[in-house]
Parts: sequence; structure tokens; C-alpha cells
Amino acid sequence: MEWADEVHRGVPGQTSRTAAIFRSEDPHERVWGVAYEISQDYWDRVLEEKVGYRERGGYNTDDVEFVQFDPNAQTVKDKIIVTLFLGDKASPNYKPGTIDELAKQIVRSVGASGTNLEYLYQTAESVRMILPPGETDKHLFELEAACKALEKKEAQGFTLKTGTVYLDEKYEQRRAMLIKVFKTVDKNMDRQMGLTEFQNLAKTKLNLNTSMESIKKKFDEIDVDKNGKLSTREFIEYFLSQLQDEEKKFKEEFSKFGIKNQNCNNFEHALLLYETMDGMKSNTASEMSLKELLEENKEIVQKMRIRTRPKAREVLEFFFPETIGDAMQLWFGKCSVNDENIKNRFSSLTKQALRGELDDWINSATDCLALVIVLTQFTRSIYRGTPQMFEGDSKALGVTMLAIFHGYTKALTPLQNIFLPCVTLSTQENKHCHELAVQIWVNYISPKLPAEDPLRIIQKNFKNNLDIMNKFGRFPHRNELLGRESTPEEAEFLSAIKAHSSTDVVFNEDGTVERSDEDGDKGLDNAISAMLVNKF
Repeated sequence: MEWADEVHRGVPGQTSRTAAIFRSEDPHERVWGVAYEISQDYWDRVLEEKVGYRERGGYNTDDVEFVQFDPNAQTVKDKIIVTLFLGDKASPNYKPGTIDELAKQIVRSVGASGTNLEYLYQTAESVRMILPPGETDKHLFELEAACKALEKKEAQGFTLKTGTVYLDEKYEQRRAMLIKVFKTVDKNMDRQMGLTEFQNLAKTKLNLNTSMESIKKKFDEIDVDKNGKLSTREFIEYFLSQLQDEEKKFKEEFSKFGIKNQNCNNFEHALLLYETMDGMKSNTASEMSLKELLEENKEIVQKMRIRTRPKAREVLEFFFPETIGDAMQLWFGKCSVNDENIKNRFSSLTKQALRGELDDWINSATDCLALVIVLTQFTRSIYRGTPQMFEGDSKALGVTMLAIFHGYTKALTPLQNIFLPCVTLSTQENKHCHELAVQIWVNYISPKLPAEDPLRIIQKNFKNNLDIMNKFGRFPHRNELLGRESTPEEAEFLSAIKAHSSTDVVFNEDGTVERSDEDGDKGLDNAISAMLVNKF
């Protein structure tokens, strides 16, 4: 950014700073860029005049070889010769300076094409889009950081708006996320996104719950030049401007019904969740052991720290312990020590959840997960042996339906999906809820687990519960607590369960069940079934 300009982003007396390429005697120095092939006819008729206007102001030209570095791009056998516009350090336009000196000039400069800040930020975005792994541009990125710091200092509470480009910190963070999301789709790095890619982004990457027709309508709205492709600039500028307008609109609409807007930041949450899950092993087809799932869950909770409420984070950190043995005992065992611990730590929070005072936790996937754990798991430990054990189940189902609609469940890991939505569904006295829990387990969670993983014990719970619903339409073991009379068939079932309930089921450190039952595998299997039935 050592080239002074008074045409595009500056004016006479207040020049701006633009990027320039200079000739180097060092053969190891490189310039990264994108090469465009155009016909001679198009150059003669259209581009020559426009490029001449854009690049006027002290530049020389030179033809050099362009060397491909993208392994995913189609290889070109012949040499690629490109024309470079080179700056001349003997020119009066060449005005080097320190990072701070350049930043001060850039923050204040504006010309016919817009602000110098906009030019700098877009240049930095473009360079990030094309740089291969391990490469950087130290000068450019340090200058970008200095400009952001200076801009923030000078803003003093107001937002500078130029066209649809918002330059305050909130929107710069959004801009950075939008660039990352765009790059996941732009595999050939041509900075163009077609309709199919946009649909894939919305449905499979961001898990947004909307129709293909709506996605096409949104695509056409973003496609300003109507060429059937979204450029990086169209994509980013559209969402930078729309997010603010949509937030205001949603808040106004929800206020008419006396409801707080629970999803005004849905797109932003989708972006954040995508960024968090990107690169995680559970986001691939690879099998994962319970140990790996626990380790990954800890990493995800840490990454989502900024967007998870402190109390919700406390719930998740407690409910997903570091060791397999502790996790299995907490999730599936009946332990008076765990019950007492939960009662001491989370009784007040559980009462708040039951009263609806934590309904604003439905704002994000991780908060939703924590809320259903409180409503379906902590209630059972705190109120064990009383009708209040089941008091949170109905509310948890409502929260789960909202989470599914907002796409939150798709953004969670297989381990987290066991509890949201599967366990929540399996607490309901509704056959179809259990059918859905089984389908999610079979299609999404089970394929990710090794054949002998201890977490597969929950599969027995889902099967047992579905069998019970198909036969009785309700949970007979809840009858006594809820004051319901058992049918003869239910009484027979309860007698069979009671016969095996006295057998202790102990989890080893590796999550497997300790085999202490004299009846062998069959007796152990019956004991596990009895344990799971009484647990849920």
C-alpha cells in the first residue's frame, strides 16, 4: 500500500493508498493472484479502455509467466503469460511510510470510487481467498489490523456507513465469517457462487430450514448484475446490509405478539456453528469412539463459549465429563452421589427452567442442549421417586421441536444428538416420538460409533421404549408415581422388570458394564434393560 492515488479512493490534496507490484531482483519472491483468460476481440472492444482508465497513474506493464499452484484447478499444459501493471519506485506516486502513517491516511481518505478503508478491506479479503496454506502477506494484514484499531478509536461510539459497507466491529466480524463461508463453497477459487452451490450452502452447510424456492428467490435477490453467479462482493455486501434490517424487522414483528424474538440472529448463529464444526471429525463419515466424542465435545463447548450462556455452559461442562466411566454412570446409571451433586448444584436452575424462566436459552444450539438436559435429566435426579421426575418432559419436547425447526439439531455432534433430540423424544409417552428417536439413532448416530462402543447401550433403551410404546402406549413403570391403575398386562410387565431391578449395574472405567450377575449374559442383559427403563 505504498502507492499514492488521487483518482479512485482519494482526491488532490488528500491522496489515498493503493496496492502496487514492484519489480524484484530476488528470483524467490512471488506474487499471488488470479489469472483471467479473455479474447483479443473482447479486450479490443471493451476492456482495454476500462483497464487503461483504472490503472492510469504512473504504471508500467510487463508480460510474465503465471505458474499455477492450486492442485484442484485444471492443469494448463501451455505456458500462461499474463500482463502485470508494475509500479515504478522512481515515480512521484511511490510514497512509502510506516504502518501507522499509512493507516492514518487510509482511514481518512475517500474518492470517487468510495473510501480507502473499503478498498483496503476488500483487498485483504481477496488476498485471503487466494493465498495457499502457509502463505501470508505480512504488510497487508498488519496494515489492515492497524486501520481497524485506528478506526475503532476514532469512531467513539458511532458507526460509519458507506453504501452497504458497515465498518464497525460487529459487522467486520460478520464480514470475516461471510468470507469463510463463501470460501467453503468456492472450491475453484474463482470468487463466484452458482445457484446449486448456494442451495448446498443453505441446506447442507448452514442447515437452514427453508424451501428450494425460497433459496432461489434469495439467490436472485443477491445477484445484482443478473449473470447467474454471486460474486464475493455481492454475497458479502448483501448479507452485511440485510442482517441489520432483518433483525429490526423480526423484533418489530415478534413484539406485535408479545413474544421476544428467539431467532433474530439465525443466520449469524448458523455461520458461527458452521465455523465451529468445520474440521471436526464428527462432521465426517469417520467412526468415533466415546472417548473421542467426549474430547471433541469439550473442544466444541470451549469454542462456543462466547455464544453459550454461563449457566448453560456450566450444565454442559458438568454433564459431559472427561472420563468414559464417569460419563456412563452419570448418563445411564442410578447413583445417589450424582443425584445429590445435581440437587445441590442445579436445583434452583431446574426450578427456573420448569417455570419457563430459561426460555431465552432457545437462542442457540448449545443453550438448547443445556436446557433439555436440565428438563429431562436433572429433574430425574432432583425429584427421583416423585411425580415431579417427569414434570419437564412436556416442555422439553416443545424446546426440541423448536430446535429441530431452527436446524440446531443438525449443528450438534452425534454425542450431543443423543440428548437433543433422541433422549428427549424417548421420555415422551407418544409412539411417534420414539419412532423418530430410533430413526435418528439408526441413520445418524449409530453409523458413527464403533461396533463395540459402550455408548451403544443407549440403543437398547431406544428399542425397549419403542417396544413398550407399541405394546402399552405408555410407560407402565410410571403408573404408581402418577396414580394410574395398571392393566393386567402392565402388571405382568412390571413384575418381570422388578425381578431384575435388584441386580446392580456397575460401569467400568472404559464404559463397559461389570459382569457380576450370576445368570451370565442373559441376566446382565435383563438387568441393563431394567436399569434403563427405570432411569427414563
